[in-house]
Amino acid sequence: MKRGFPRHGYLDRATFDLTFHHAKKLRHPSVGKRLSEEPDPEVKDLLVTKISNTAAVSFVTFALPPFERHNADGEMDKAGAAIQYVGV
Repeated sequence: MKRGFPRHGYLDRATFDLTFHHAKKLRHPSVGKRLSEEPDPEVKDLLVTKISNTAAVSFVTFALPPFERHNADGEMDKAGAAIQYVGV
């Protein structure tokens, strides 16, 4: 039986620069470093969030429920950035 999609094997890895346009009331979690989160210059009810992932990975994911951001008390990543996590 011939399959049209890969099931097993090595997954190629890449870095990602992601840009999301989303409602102002929602906060956008994803992998990587949040570079900016600013009002959309064209649509007043949206924010534009830019995220960069410099570590080569197989997949990235994102979610957009009504999360709240929390700072991990004083924890820093290897680059010296504050670590954040999200919750409902």
